Amino acid sequence: MRDLVIDNKGVEGLPLKLLIVAIIMGISIPAVLASWHNAERQHTENSLRSELNYLIVRIVQVYQAGPGNAVSVELNLESGVLSSIEYVLVGDNLVSPWRSAIRWKLSGQAEDTFAIDDGIPVCSTDGGALRLSPGWHSVYLEAKKEESGLLFVEISVLD
Repeated sequence: MRDLVIDNKGVEGLPLKLLIVAIIMGISIPAVLASWHNAERQHTENSLRSELNYLIVRIVQVYQAGPGNAVSVELNLESGVLSSIEYVLVGDNLVSPWRSAIRWKLSGQAEDTFAIDDGIPVCSTDGGALRLSPGWHSVYLEAKKEESGLLFVEISVLD
């Protein structure tokens, strides 16, 4: 059996190696977190856009079917861990330019908008925009006709 040689350099080398590893990790962790945040934000935005496109398709179907036609729609407006949905606004009062739009805002981003096909007016039961927060929602869409003859879609949240 060989005798172990005592080497004092090993004791000094270990802290230096640990320091180098800590510096490299400290430099790379922000880049990894930024990439993760960007990927999650993109996933949240793509999921939200998909859900809102589905809602627009259902709004158009109800509108084209005429007054009295209705449908309920399930929406999944889930936020991510690092990026979240602040709000979704569907339609507005019937004289507003936002009556044919869906607006939403993700945390740290500017508000974004979808136009509803063919300028179909949409309003909530209180006559304004329907505000949705993150989470699962069951919404009820019904085609109605105003006294003036304007056809619109009324949207409400089912309890």
